[in-house]
Amino acid sequence: MPPLLDVDGHLLGLGMSLGGLLAVGSPSGQKCSPSTAGSTDSGDGAGDSDDGSVITQNLVTPLGSAFAASELAQDAPAEKSALAGFLGALRRVRCAEARADASLRDVVDSAMQAMRESSERHRPRHLAHMSGHEERTATLTWLVGAFEAMLFSDGLLFDTALLLDRFHAVTPDGAVQTRTREALLAAVCTALKLGLPEDMHHPVRQLVDHLGRDQVPFEDVMATELLLLRRLGFCVGTATAHDFLQVLGTRIAPEAGRCCECLAAFLLQLTLQDVQLHFRYEHVTLAAACYLLALGATVAPAAAFDILIEDLTVVIYPDLLPTEEVLKCSAEVRELWLRCSAWRHGHIDSSFALRVCEKFSQAQRCAVSTMPPCEVPPLMPREAGARRPAAPRYAALVKAKTAPAQAQAPASDHGRRHRTCRRRFAGAGAGARAGNN
Repeated sequence: MPPLLDVDGHLLGLGMSLGGLLAVGSPSGQKCSPSTAGSTDSGDGAGDSDDGSVITQNLVTPLGSAFAASELAQDAPAEKSALAGFLGALRRVRCAEARADASLRDVVDSAMQAMRESSERHRPRHLAHMSGHEERTATLTWLVGAFEAMLFSDGLLFDTALLLDRFHAVTPDGAVQTRTREALLAAVCTALKLGLPEDMHHPVRQLVDHLGRDQVPFEDVMATELLLLRRLGFCVGTATAHDFLQVLGTRIAPEAGRCCECLAAFLLQLTLQDVQLHFRYEHVTLAAACYLLALGATVAPAAAFDILIEDLTVVIYPDLLPTEEVLKCSAEVRELWLRCSAWRHGHIDSSFALRVCEKFSQAQRCAVSTMPPCEVPPLMPREAGARRPAAPRYAALVKAKTAPAQAQAPASDHGRRHRTCRRRFAGAGAGARAGNN
């Protein structure tokens, strides 16, 4: 079967879903910065498509090409943004995978803007009929539990959820209800083919059969996947809110720490339950709102706030920073966080919230689901060395939990972040270039 193209003429499978494209890490679970060094896993892999596969998968830019691009970047003009400068400085560290990421310096700004435009073009906007939909909540609850058991990445969870929501938005409700299981597994199948090689630890058919408990014929899943692709115009792999969260965390995480990173991921995952909140704002706005709350709650240094503002202004919003939108979205996410506290203590029944809280109560995720909500901090630069106010009882909690939790961060995150960076950003650069031609 020839490679499939989306409506913009881009080759599917090139990693047009860009989540975590810029995240870089260290063997201890901390992200590599120009001042850190270390050794890590290396090697990108391209998965073989399974029988019945509809989409070409795992097309990865060779490591040698990444290093060649890095050499060319040394003679390039001055960096367009601080994020580009951060990536360019990685060529001086000892970590081989981090040095490979330095080749992204010259294309990061244009790719980020193309990423946002693609996300907005395909963001569902007609999901009012799904507010409080029990079937959707049950599906998300199952996805969180099943993906955690299968050791799938959070990026795959958001990719699958977005595919399902987009499919529901363009499909009559009754038509979806008749093939709910097939649609769910078809979305998982498509997300796997466009995702990371680490998620494809078994053949697609074996994974789908296992998730369906051998009760859904694989041929029916393939037929539904083809229907899903046709309904979506073969435009899949678009950026999710999780992708933007990882982009914004590229420079924030080394400054604010893993506890802040995990809290932002927890808040973003909670928003999946509220379909109106999750899709009312741009994906990048939602991700920024979650990070803003996490920075305030973990008493992050002023430099981390400045990084968030700088990357939003220079990379994502080159004309105007929508401060009011980010603050408004942060307030809504905080209300959801407050309701989550009631769910956790059994005052309100929410299986999805309980499942997410259980997931983020683990030590490797800094037990962030047990942290109390904070007020929405202001979105403005502060003087060097200043800290944002936080609830007094929470400041002590952060101090007690952050250090040991960071030490327990899984080392496997390091290799995954670097491979995500090169693979997905290579696709972003290719898409941006194709759009300009």
